[in-house]
Amino acid sequence: MSHRIREAMRSDGSVPFGTGGGVVEVDEIFIGHDKTIKPEGEKKGRGYAHKYKVLSLVNRSTGRAKSIVVDDLKAKTLTPILKENIAVEAKVYTDEAG
Repeated sequence: MSHRIREAMRSDGSVPFGTGGGVVEVDEIFIGHDKTIKPEGEKKGRGYAHKYKVLSLVNRSTGRAKSIVVDDLKAKTLTPILKENIAVEAKVYTDEAG
C-alpha cells in the first residue's frame, strides 16, 4: 500500500523549480545513522559525519518540494543536481552554509 501512496504523490519533475523567475529555497539536513560510515555498536557521539546527507529544494510559489540523498555536500557534487533541477531565471535562497 505504501508504494501506491508514494506513486500517487510523485510528481513528474518535468518543470524545473523556479520557472518564470520564482524563488527556490535550497538547504541541507542530516538524518539518521549511516551504518556504512559508523557501524552498529560504536559510540554514536555528536556531530553529523555519520548521518545521511539530504539536500532539499522548495519552490516558494508552488509549494513543490524535492529531497535528494547525496554522498557529500561539496560544491562539485551539488552543482550538477542544482543545475538539473532549478531554472536559470530562478532566485535561489540558501542559508549560505559552507
